[in-house]
Order: sequence, then structure tokens, then C-alpha cells
Amino acid sequence: MRDKIVLRNISKVFTRDERELRALIDINIDVKEGEFLSIVGPSGCGKSTLLNIIAGLLKPTTGEISLDGQLLKGINTKIGYITQRDNLLPWRTTRGNIEIGLEIRGVAKSERKSRAMELIDRVGLAGFDDHFPNELSGGMRKRASLARTLIYNPDVFLMDEPFSAVDAQTRLILENQLLELWSGTGNTIIFVTHDLEEAISLSDRVIVFSARPGTAKAVNSIPLTRPRDTIKIRFNEDFIKIYGSIWKDLEEEVGKAEELKTKAELEKAREDQEGFRTSIDEDTGL
Repeated sequence: MRDKIVLRNISKVFTRDERELRALIDINIDVKEGEFLSIVGPSGCGKSTLLNIIAGLLKPTTGEISLDGQLLKGINTKIGYITQRDNLLPWRTTRGNIEIGLEIRGVAKSERKSRAMELIDRVGLAGFDDHFPNELSGGMRKRASLARTLIYNPDVFLMDEPFSAVDAQTRLILENQLLELWSGTGNTIIFVTHDLEEAISLSDRVIVFSARPGTAKAVNSIPLTRPRDTIKIRFNEDFIKIYGSIWKDLEEEVGKAEELKTKAELEKAREDQEGFRTSIDEDTGL
């Protein structure tokens, strides 16, 4: 398979209150065409930041990104981005939300409706096309969000913990639906999750990110046959072995992230205490 997205020497530094926060450092990843690639790592390691950079919503401090051999500059219009929130417009029906991408592109009303209704059926929302978001369950809203992105058939899907807000049972069902919808399309998916089981059951490869500043610590191939049932495959002996191997790397980074968090909390408490003492001194004239 040829390279679809190439990330070279990507780093990102945020500056706030004259302080620098290194979010990402030395990211070098080749994403293959038609690949399902997942990224796992501890909280705050820059996974979502990387997706925002690939989408063109953030500019990297260093490095470059290419798509189909062309350097990316600005917003990446060949990408569909599904975030943790469904971001459905509350004044639009299910069909209205799903159609909006085609509407913006000037597609005729009859074609928009036809394509939307087909996807509504495929994602299991038949009969709910005229319902508003507040009339849908969390899982149904996620299906609508997925359909809204699928309808304009982007080359690449970026998915940032898309199923994190739904219950465990619904999550498993949505994972299977995602694989069914993706299978045979040739689309490329970059999927961010905190759930290692989810990453393994869905992916061709899983990348483990280090604690902040995030970098690709380990790249793991997932040699499990397709098609997959994301529920049954978790009882597979090979799945269990793969999980144990990847978890060794991930567990170490989670521990480092907790240490960083504790250190940051202690520094914040120390600063607050020093600020309080300064305030007392000023008030008392000491």
C-alpha cells in the first residue's frame, strides 16, 4: 500500500503566560492508504493535538505533513473529522444534519435527500430521519454524526474518541458498525482512543504515544484477520497476547503521565501559596 499521509519531524509547542508547553516532539508516521490506524496514550500526551494539526486546524511548530505526496498548508478539505462531541445542530432534523455537508457544496436537494436517506438506513436510523437531536439517544446521535461525515466521502477520517460518551454496550455495537461501513471503501482512518481493547479490535496498526511531550514510542501491527467482530475477537488468544504486549509500553507511559500530573499539581499549589503570602504581606504592610 502506498503512503496516504506522511508526518515528518512534527512538534508542537504552546506558549502561555511566557511559559512553553511542549505537546508533541519528533513525530514521524507514515499512514498507508486504506489503513485503520489507532493512537493510544495517556491523557495529555498530544493525541488530539496531532489530529488538529493533520486537519489543518493547528500549525505545527516544526515539521511538515503531506497527503498523497502534496504538502499540506491550511485547512485539509480532503479530511472528515469526527470529535468526541457529536456537534449536531439542534434546529435541524437527523436528515438535515446529515445533508449539511452536501448543502454547503451546492448539491441538488433531491440528490441530498436520496444520499442522506441511504446512509440513515445503513447506520440504523431508519424511521428517525425527521427527529431532532434532543429526541435521539446518545448512540443514535453518534450514528447521525458518523453519517454526516460519510455522506461526502472524504479520503481520510480523523476520529477523536468518537464513542467515549456512550455506554459500553452501545460502544461495542458502534465499533462493529464502523468496521462494516469502512470495509471495502479504501478510506483511511486515524482513530484516537484511551481504550486499548477498542484500538486492537478495530485497527491494522496501533501506535503508543509517550507521556508529554508526546511522541510515537511504539508501532504495533495487529495481525488479526478481517472481517472482525469487535465483541468476539476480544476472547481470541492472539488478541490477548497482543493486548499484553502493547500494554507493557502503555502502562509505563501512563505511570509517567501520572507523575507529571502530580508534579504540576504540587507546583500549582506552591505558586498559589506564594501568591497568598505576597497578598498578606501587601495587605499588612510587611
